[in-house]
Formats: sequence, C-alpha cells, structure tokens
Amino acid sequence: MKKSLLIIIIMSLSILLSTSSFSFQDYFSALSSPDERLFDYAYQQQHTRAIRQKRSRQPHDSAAWLMYTRTLAQTDPTEALALAEYYQHKPDSLSELANVDAIRQASKWYQHALALVISQYWLQRHLPQQQYGAFKQRLYLRAASFYLSQNQSTSAFELLLEIADVNQSALLMAFDLAMGLGRADELSQYQHLLELSDKGKAHHALLERYQVFNLWYQTLPEQVISSSKLARANRVLCSNSIQFLSATLAGLQHAEQLIEQFQSHPLAEQVCFETPRYLPPKYFDCQTKQGSAINCNLLALSEITPNIESRYLAFVHSDGGANVHYGSLHLALEDNTQVFAHELSHLLGFGDEYQLRAGHKLCRPEHTQQSQVYNLVTWPVDELVVSSRASEQTSANFSIAERRQQRIGILAKLPWGKLIDDNTPIWRKIGHRWYLGTPDTHRGKVGLFRAESCDANPDVQAFKPIHDFNQLRFFELDFPQTYLKIKALQPSKYLMPSFHYNLALESFWQNDIEQAKDWLRRAAQLELDDKRKAKVLAGDY
Repeated sequence: MKKSLLIIIIMSLSILLSTSSFSFQDYFSALSSPDERLFDYAYQQQHTRAIRQKRSRQPHDSAAWLMYTRTLAQTDPTEALALAEYYQHKPDSLSELANVDAIRQASKWYQHALALVISQYWLQRHLPQQQYGAFKQRLYLRAASFYLSQNQSTSAFELLLEIADVNQSALLMAFDLAMGLGRADELSQYQHLLELSDKGKAHHALLERYQVFNLWYQTLPEQVISSSKLARANRVLCSNSIQFLSATLAGLQHAEQLIEQFQSHPLAEQVCFETPRYLPPKYFDCQTKQGSAINCNLLALSEITPNIESRYLAFVHSDGGANVHYGSLHLALEDNTQVFAHELSHLLGFGDEYQLRAGHKLCRPEHTQQSQVYNLVTWPVDELVVSSRASEQTSANFSIAERRQQRIGILAKLPWGKLIDDNTPIWRKIGHRWYLGTPDTHRGKVGLFRAESCDANPDVQAFKPIHDFNQLRFFELDFPQTYLKIKALQPSKYLMPSFHYNLALESFWQNDIEQAKDWLRRAAQLELDDKRKAKVLAGDY
C-alpha cells in the first residue's frame, strides 16, 4: 500500500513537469527535507544522497559503513580516493595476510579513482572544470605517494608527469624520481617551471650543481664545472682525491653533508673532494640489501672513465652495508659521518680492528709478519712464545742481549716501529715464558697490543699500535692522532690503489685478460712509488 502511494505521488509530480526534463535523481537532490518514504525509495534507486544518509547512521569502520562507501566509490572518485586512503592507513593487523589485503584494496581503489577521473564521466555530472582540475591534482599526488611507498617508482612518475606542468609539488617529486629512474631528459622541458617558486628555484640550483642535465661525463674533462676550485688548484698536491656519485638527489645531498661534516675530522687533510655528481642508474650495477655489504660491478663506468679525474670513487646508495673495495667506497643514506670516516680510513691504508671474517686476506698465514696496513701486523700463533733454551731449563729471564737482538728485527717489521720508545717493552712474561706483546702496564704508550682483527683464525694473532679502542674498532670513537704519525712515516705505502684496479678485477673475472692489464696500467700510472707501481701492475693487492 505504501509503495503504491509513493508511486502515485511521484506520478502526480510528473504532471507538473515536462516529461522530457523530469529526473527523480535531480528532484530528490533538490529536496531540503525528504519524506522518509521518499528517502527509502531513493535508497532503492541507489541515489548517492540516500546512501550517504544511510552511511552516516553507521559506526565508522563497521561492515555496513564499508558496504555503503564501496557503493558510493563505484561512481564517485572522491569516495574511491577516500576508500583507498582508508585502506592505505588502516592500522596494522596481527595478521600479515590482513595487511597484504589492505594494501591490495588500497591499490584497487586508487586505480578505480584514477579510471573514473580519466574517463571524465564523473566530471560531466558533478564538477566544473576548475574544481575537477584541483581534484585531479590531489588524486594524482596521493596516488603517486602511495605507489612510492610500495616501491613502484615508475607508476608514481607516470602520474606525476601528467600534472607536472600545473603543480609544483608534483614537479619537484617528478624531478627527484626522474633522476633515480634515469629519465631526467623527459623533464628538461619543465626546467623553466621551477623558477615559479622559491622552493623550485632552490631545487633547480641543486640540479645544476650536480649536473643532472648538463651531464659531466658528456663533456671534456677540462670543461667539467666544479665548485671545488681550491681542490682543482691543489690537484697536484692532493693525490687522494675522491669523487662522490649518486643516482638520486637525496644521495647527492647526503654526500655533500658528509663532506662538510668530515672537514673537522683528523683525516680531512689527507684527502680532497670534488663536487658530488649525478650518475644515471644504468651505471650502477650493484647489489644493495639491508644488512649485507653493498657489492658493485664498476665495469659499466668504463665508457666515462676519461672524465673521472679523481683517484677514488664514493657511491651513495639507498641502503646496504657500507664498505670499501679497493678504490671504491660505498655508503647508504643512513650512514653518518662517523661511518664515512671509518670507511674512508680504509682507502688511506688503515685496517679494521674488530674481528674480521674467517679467511680475510689480512689474516691469512702466508701474510704474517708482512704489514698490509698502517695499524695492524699479524704473527703466527706458534711463534708468539719467545724463550731461550736457557730460560726454559733454568727459568732465567729472557736475557737483555737476546731481547735487544730480537727487538730490532721485530720493530723493523712494524709500520709504527720507529714510534715505540726504548723503554716500552714488546714482550710480557707469563710464568717462565716470554710472549710477544706489550704489557697493559704500558697501555698509554705506542707498543704491540693485541687486536681482535684475526680472532676468527686460530693460527694467526693480530697486533695494533695502541691499547685503547678507537674509530677502527667502533665508529663512534675518535680517530687516534698516533695513526696519523704512523702514516706520516710512509705516506703512500698502504694506500688503496685507484678505482681502475676495481675495473681490472672485473675484467679479469670476465676472462678479458688484455682489458684487465690495461686497467692495471692505468691504475699504476697514478702511483709515485716504483714498488707500488710494480705491485699494482702485478695485481698483487
């Protein structure tokens, strides 16, 4: 009966209107206070106003609330966007499966909202062009941010590119993504738009500074622009030059921050830096994984090496474990100046004083009593006891003459031997035997103190010059001035070879022997010492 009455009312209304113009959807939308029966009928007709009214009576996040929202989102991109954001920011569940489903739902509704806007069906029914444009920008920005959170950089970039010419935020995000994707050339036409805001101007200045568009490796070396004029003027004096490279703006800015903070470090006078430069991702053949050392094949750089003037290369990656491999230094965005300083010290010839992996070249038995770094020397465990036959038989002290004779030979094998004064012993007595190593009673002196470096090898014992822990053991500690004095005795003896040595290794592993020899020759050309030249040419590092 009630339904029949409602139909009669609606039919009577149609008498007052032109049959060609009457629309219940429009009529119901115009009502200020619709009758409850009319409201029920409107809901049956899936009128959005009625559905929203029904939804407003439900608790947020309830099953009914979600049902009504999904219905609205089918034809309304504002509702689809709201639903996508709801799933994206839904509180974490104890169930991993539930979390995965929430992200899948978010992706689905972002895609649906984008499809509705692209089709312009919703535009024609609801919004004027100006409002539509504003909503489209908001949707594309939020969808792009979502895709970025899911490591879908290409999808995000494509969306940003659609609105880059009308939205400064999208333009800035697009430039950053373009660098990491190697698609910066697609944005060259938009550079002038960066000048429309202060933030854009600052961004443009960075892009020019890092040579994102005027690519440094496409010009002759003498034409390469560098703000480090002092470094260039002193290039002859600075043999330990370092070039930072990164495929992202965040990486390049982090590099500059590290360089600036490093200036107060004791090793700062040992190196010089060029302005960090942008390098497209096609040149980064690297494996980067949280918790694992960054591992890169540098052969992709072969074609641009004539434009690299520095001895060493430093790379900033998104993640991965910091390390030095011959002439290349690798860092992650999370690495601070202390980590950087520790790794840089390896380029300059210092070794780790924490326990190294079993089989590390510094701890191999064939390398004992032959220093490979400034701050470590290794000794065969079975030669640590130094007792004469007389002392073994009579428990007499190790004679002064014997000590003096052996001391001379041992100190000659230590990079820091000249810094150990005559009153500092290099043996300690335990029971009736004498063992190699300075007693802890002389911990404030330069001596021969046990290091943890080779503890993984039971046949080898490592020794270091000073007793206390330092930055070669823990990143957070200071770098010892004593180590600078050791290096000053033989400034270049233990330096890492240039990055060309890395290219030689990669060529050798690919069985390209002639190319490997050529890279070794290039690395040797940067050495001033004949012994080092020979060592590099022989691939003996």
